Amino acid sequence: MALCQSKSPLPEWVEITHDQNCAGAAVPIEHDGTLVGVLAVYTDDDWIDGHELGVLRAYGQTIGYALRTANWKQSLVSATPVVVEFEVTDDRAPLLAFARHLPDEATIEVLTTIVLEDELCYIARIGSVSSEEVQTAATAVESVTSTTFDESTTRCELVVSTPTPEGVLAERGVRILETVVEHDRVIVTVVCPDETDVNDLVDALQERYPTASMGSIRSKRDAMGRTALDELLGSVTDKQLQAIELGFYAGYFERPREHNTTELASKLGVSRATFTQHLRAAERKLLAHIFESSQ
Repeated sequence: MALCQSKSPLPEWVEITHDQNCAGAAVPIEHDGTLVGVLAVYTDDDWIDGHELGVLRAYGQTIGYALRTANWKQSLVSATPVVVEFEVTDDRAPLLAFARHLPDEATIEVLTTIVLEDELCYIARIGSVSSEEVQTAATAVESVTSTTFDESTTRCELVVSTPTPEGVLAERGVRILETVVEHDRVIVTVVCPDETDVNDLVDALQERYPTASMGSIRSKRDAMGRTALDELLGSVTDKQLQAIELGFYAGYFERPREHNTTELASKLGVSRATFTQHLRAAERKLLAHIFESSQ
């Protein structure tokens, strides 16, 4: 942003440059859509012209590239867990194919993904659509095996056959943090354990989805080396976490319950007794971790 003469109120730092009889400019330090910071420069000249501003913008992008590359390299060789974003624009990703068949004004908020044996269940909220439009979009995608949609709550359960981006990544030992659908792409964010080779994840994903790419990557550090959430979730098994997560997003804990244990067990392909066992174990372990940690 070049500074210029104006009668409108100016930020304090702009007023300072005027008081000192100098010109200033501020450009973003960024790379590939990721904002790192701001580069501010000042000069005794009366004006910063368009050419000079263009050079500054290019310099800001160069700095952004260097900083982001350094962060990537540090994360790739780090002994601590890292959070990685993967972007997929391929229609073979079931959720993206489904989204492209919805009306343009539709919005999708993925609440969670449940990895099943040969399928994956997306639990999401889909706004600005009707039940008919959801069913039409689901029917148009071959890999969608079943779908339910409640217009009153906008909650949708979309079950798709594998492979999926989340399934490909989960098979390699990472934990899926979130899936986001935006701007004609799917972004899957995962937490990689210490020993995970991020490049192997990229190769595995690109084998199925050639246009897939790695977005941001950052170290997942805190004072103890792991976040409180990691420690909490680490106290339960994958099956137990799957049970309580499905129960939460499927309305099992609401009053009245929106699904019972028999229905939830059926979604996971297990018996009611097995589901209940996993659910109760998860509740007990999570509550024990919370209350014992507070003592």
